[in-house]
Amino acid sequence: MLLRRLGLALKSHWAPRGTDGDTHTHDEWERPLGRIAPVGTSATLGDKGDPAAMLAFDETIFGETLGPDAVVTESRLSLEEWAYVEPPDGITAVAPTTTVATEITDAVERLGPSPDPQALAATVLRGLWLAEDQAALAAIPLVRLAKAHGAVRDLVRLTASATHIDDLERALFPGESPAPASTDVRRRFVIDLVARSARTRWSCAVHACSPRGMRRSWPSANGCGTDR
Repeated sequence: MLLRRLGLALKSHWAPRGTDGDTHTHDEWERPLGRIAPVGTSATLGDKGDPAAMLAFDETIFGETLGPDAVVTESRLSLEEWAYVEPPDGITAVAPTTTVATEITDAVERLGPSPDPQALAATVLRGLWLAEDQAALAAIPLVRLAKAHGAVRDLVRLTASATHIDDLERALFPGESPAPASTDVRRRFVIDLVARSARTRWSCAVHACSPRGMRRSWPSANGCGTDR
C-alpha cells in the first residue's frame, strides 16, 4: 500500500494526463509505480529456484506482472566443492596456535586504528602461511589462501549455525593454554579471521557474465552461494 501511495504521490507532479505537457506513456500511467523499476529481494521465497512464489508476491506488492526472466535465483555448492584447492607451491600452511594468533593480532594492531580493509585481510590470511619468498606469497590471491587453509575451512564448518566465540576459540585451538590472556588473544584472532574471511569472499568473488546476467559465487556457512 505504501508503495502504491508513493506512485500516486509522484504522479501528482506529472503534467495532467493527455495534455500537451504529458510526456508519459499509457503503460507508465497504468503502472502503479509509474516509471519506477521495482526491485525485490527475498531469503525465503523461491525454494529450489522456482520463481512462482516470488513472482506472485511481487505482483501483490508492486501491482504489476513480472516475467520469469526478471528473477535472479540462487544455487549452492558444498564447501568441499568450492573450497577444495591444493596449497600453492612454495608455501606451507601454519596451524593456529596461541603464538601464531599473537603474531597476527600484533601485526593487525600495527596497521593502525583505521587500516585499509584489504590490508587487514592480507595481514590475517598471509599470517597463516610460511613462505621463503614473501613476494611470491604476496602474489597469491587472498581467496586462494583462504580456500586452501584448513583453519578457514574449519571455521566455515563451525559457523554453519550460530556459534559462541568461546566455542570457536576452543575448537580452532584445541589443547592450548586456558590462561585468560592467551584466551583473549585467540578470541581476537578468531574475530579477525571471521571478519577478514568475509571481506575476502566479497572482494575476491568470482564474477562471470552470461546471457541471463551475472553469476557470482562465494563461500558461506552452508557452502557456496551462487547468484545467476
